[in-house]
Amino acid sequence: MKKYTYWFFLSILLIPSSISKAQSSELTSVPFKYKIEVFSLYSPTSMRFLGKTPDSQTSQFTIDLKKIFKQKSEDVFFTYKVHLTPYIGFDYSKRDDNGRKDYAHGFGLSPVGLGLVKVFNEKYQFVAETTGGFIYMNKVFPTDDAKRLNYTFDIKLAFDRKLYQSLGFSLGYKFHHISNAQTGEENPGLDSNFLFISLNYKIN
Repeated sequence: MKKYTYWFFLSILLIPSSISKAQSSELTSVPFKYKIEVFSLYSPTSMRFLGKTPDSQTSQFTIDLKKIFKQKSEDVFFTYKVHLTPYIGFDYSKRDDNGRKDYAHGFGLSPVGLGLVKVFNEKYQFVAETTGGFIYMNKVFPTDDAKRLNYTFDIKLAFDRKLYQSLGFSLGYKFHHISNAQTGEENPGLDSNFLFISLNYKIN
């Protein structure tokens, strides 16, 4: 099983070969080569920032697949990741229907993700990451003049704690934005704030 997971993970996460080959010789002592991280997230209310949809709750299940591709210094590393979202659900306020509550769900993929890992010691790390991709909803969202296909980006800040040789967990914050990027007649967008605990498994 471990061997299968390794090759599955590697096949998804390979950065263009020119980058991988150029940077592989620079990696001396890394905290991990590959990592799988699983999140279950909930945002109790939306915020008016980039998105303009108020009074909305967000539930999300995601899987991050990441690898270190560059070592900046002895304790700082850069990562590339793919962000899978098998499920995301919104209990949201339809502002084009007098704020009536509605529900929509979808799935998505964020194929472009970059991050920074700061290693404090064998057990603790700080992580800053951002990803971008798309979400396909089960219906037009979040107004009747918007779109089913939406685009997302997020920013994540977290502290990682090693539990066992390959298993660890993270405590952190994530900002998540979703909108149709002006492809619909309306583009209200929706912003969510998550405080989360996640589990991760590293492969060396």
